Amino acid sequence: MSTFKDPSQVIEVAIRIEREGILFYDRLSEHAFSPVARDVFSYLAAEEEKHAGTFRKLLENATDYVPKFSYPGEFGVFIDELASLALDALNQPATVVYEKDFNAAISLGIQVELESILFYKEICDLFPEEERSILKKIIEEEKCHLLELKNVKAKNELDK
Repeated sequence: MSTFKDPSQVIEVAIRIEREGILFYDRLSEHAFSPVARDVFSYLAAEEEKHAGTFRKLLENATDYVPKFSYPGEFGVFIDELASLALDALNQPATVVYEKDFNAAISLGIQVELESILFYKEICDLFPEEERSILKKIIEEEKCHLLELKNVKAKNELDK
């Protein structure tokens, strides 16, 4: 990845993260061994689709906005790394691990949600206030997804 120069590039990465999230959760749903797992992963894929749509709307408005960076180079490298972490986690093969270990799938989903939350929190200040509220809403939804995944994992561990 290259260092971000404007908010539209950051939003494009956010859209990519959400698109990869859709594919990730769809793969997990396809390979899930239980109806509960399949439903959870299908729901999360649909949620990621809604977030991608929200980011696409933000992208339409981002062309005229120029962010003010205190440390442009350092911040850009940091954001690049956060985006890379989220995308790398999403690109792990679903069939190898998850057919055998549901908890591994849930743990990876938790990792993805955490990295997405961190990425979105870090980019929030790049945007005007009216767009920050949209990002904050997405962050809250990602936190709910995180909680859902933790609850599913806890329930699965109790059922063993």
